[in-house]
Amino acid sequence: MSAQHTAFVFTAASLLATASHADLTPIFSSYGNEPSHAEILSDEFGGVFVASGNDFTNGDITFFRVDDDDDQSYNLGLWEAEIITTNASAQQGFGTLDEGELIVESGFTSGPGGTDIVFGRFGSQSGTIDAFTNPSLNGGNDHVVTYTFETQDGDFAYLLFFEDLSGLGDRDYNDLVVQVTAVPEPSSLALIALGGLAMIRRRRG
Repeated sequence: MSAQHTAFVFTAASLLATASHADLTPIFSSYGNEPSHAEILSDEFGGVFVASGNDFTNGDITFFRVDDDDDQSYNLGLWEAEIITTNASAQQGFGTLDEGELIVESGFTSGPGGTDIVFGRFGSQSGTIDAFTNPSLNGGNDHVVTYTFETQDGDFAYLLFFEDLSGLGDRDYNDLVVQVTAVPEPSSLALIALGGLAMIRRRRG
């Protein structure tokens, strides 16, 4: 993803940001040559991101950290997911948990939505695990750090940062980064289009 994938602060993310951060998994790194979250955001979205409490901003764009209790499963309508970047040498994949099995896609996947959707990371490297957003599936370890933002198209999105090593390893949470975007339903798009037509008619009138 390039710098053109700019994100802007929006109401839903702001509401999440104002919630009390009762329990946030700490992010560490034992490898000096691996990028931090600020560096990844700067590379992928442009500008220079710096920490603002538990969030990250470049002055124009803000990514809001989600409480750990709120990023274990997701209630989404139509959605699509894309791998943004990886920082592990072995093969990795991303998918959803379906009847106890991780359904993995390569770089891009989408779904019809539902309640309590669990996402997961597949990795072929020795010492790594199939890491899920629900810690109870990872022996109680939280393998995902999540942020919310709004895409340049105005869609609600999550950015999921996975830790790949068993037992949380170095806790750098940069091994697989995935953007999950909520796609407007066709009916919502129709309403938006009708609203646009109404505005045009008013201007002409």
